[in-house]
Amino acid sequence: MSDEVSNIYQAINAIMAEVGYVQKTTSEKLNYSFAGEADLIAAIRPVMVKHGVFMYVANILEVRVEQYETAKGTAMTNTSLVAKIIFYHAPSGTSFVVTSRGEGADSGDKKIGRAHVELQSPHRSRMPS
Repeated sequence: MSDEVSNIYQAINAIMAEVGYVQKTTSEKLNYSFAGEADLIAAIRPVMVKHGVFMYVANILEVRVEQYETAKGTAMTNTSLVAKIIFYHAPSGTSFVVTSRGEGADSGDKKIGRAHVELQSPHRSRMPS
């Protein structure tokens, strides 16, 4: 870690500078290009660790559950979460809080897990609190 990084804001800036642009890949099955969740995490996580930054869900603010049926008649449940997430710089003890939204749909028991993963995804729009 660089001596110049003395707080969370400088660490985030260093992470952004080091990671740069995450390249899209083409999915043969879907016939379009995208940077998926795994691509983003693989690019960002090691650099966050290098700069002493981690994030965690501090508080779930809202949970919304909606039932719906697909065009083929499958019963689905959509779960939407809103939470406060803290980005923490371990070496300096500085942090900032953002509000993030995650959503997951499933016909079984995975909807909450999917919403929680999306909630913490590095590419989600974040609003400083």
